Amino acid sequence: MTDAWKQCEGQVIDNNFPLQQYLGGTDYSAVFLTQLADPPAQKAAIKFIPASTSADLQLSLWRRAAQFTHPNLLRLFGAGRCRLGNMDLLYVVMEYAEEDLSQILPQRPLSTSEAREMLEPVLDALVYLHDKGLVHSHIKPSNVLAAADRLKLSSDTLFPAGESRRPSRRSDAYDAPEVANSTLSVGADVWSLGVTLVEALTQQLPVLPLDNQANPIFPDTLPQPFLDIVRHALRRDPKRRCTIAEIAACLNPVAVAAAAAQSVSPLTAPPPPVPAVPAARLQIPKPVPPRPILPPLPPEIASPPRQTLVLPNYVVPLAAAILVVVAIIALPRILSRRPESSSSTTSASAQPASQPKPAEKAARRETPPPKPS
Repeated sequence: MTDAWKQCEGQVIDNNFPLQQYLGGTDYSAVFLTQLADPPAQKAAIKFIPASTSADLQLSLWRRAAQFTHPNLLRLFGAGRCRLGNMDLLYVVMEYAEEDLSQILPQRPLSTSEAREMLEPVLDALVYLHDKGLVHSHIKPSNVLAAADRLKLSSDTLFPAGESRRPSRRSDAYDAPEVANSTLSVGADVWSLGVTLVEALTQQLPVLPLDNQANPIFPDTLPQPFLDIVRHALRRDPKRRCTIAEIAACLNPVAVAAAAAQSVSPLTAPPPPVPAVPAARLQIPKPVPPRPILPPLPPEIASPPRQTLVLPNYVVPLAAAILVVVAIIALPRILSRRPESSSSTTSASAQPASQPKPAEKAARRETPPPKPS
């Protein structure tokens, strides 16, 4: 079949997508290198699968996936129906990936840090798909790709959760045991992820017991936390498998605990609703005055509050009348004392200042008159 696909190189699909190089494929599909017209000469990959009775459903799923812009999902650019040789085919044009995990594992297993780096973006993409009611339906190493310096999960195998997948392809080692006889669920993605993780760390697939009842066998020397993840992912009963959220919590418990602390736990009962209060009853609390930096003075030291003295209207006239009466009584006395003091002063000043004292008179008598010359 590979040679038949190679002979298709050089043909152009819908006058838009030249088949430049055959990149690989299976009995069910083939992938070619092509390029986009807009933007010009951008590399892309085009995948072909046989057109079956569910062709319309597949085309609608591809066109829906082309609207997704998650950073860890491979972008789809378009889809359609065509004939190539004598084959009636469906095609989907997708983002070109430089490498996928299936090209690395034949050479070496992933280290613990590499497995963690691979698992985290895959979990992010699966959470995004499951929230939209879709399952990936075919997680395996060849669908874990490196594109534009980012690890991405393929987006061409999406399928609605809860619906039965028509047998458009054969089951393989990555499919959950219940897929062939029941509807698809997110548990099928968990199983496929567990198988892929075992292969990535050991380069070997888990071994399925022949009785189809026991859980798969895998090395118990897997490093933690991957050993616990695989044990809970590869359980035959889908209801007993772990969830994508539990795998993320096991992989990075610190980040999950921090996120849970900021959200309301679904296990805790919500608080009772607070009854609405009418607007008229709402009271705005008064602002609390700031506390003083220094303590207040004690009562015996603190200065009393200043008071304003208000006199009655009759006080001022009464005081003026009293002053008039006092002046009338005291004025005659003051005037009667002034003449005495002035007369004594006048008499004292009337005495001659040049009268000699008795001693001076005696001295004059004892002195004889001068003799005539």
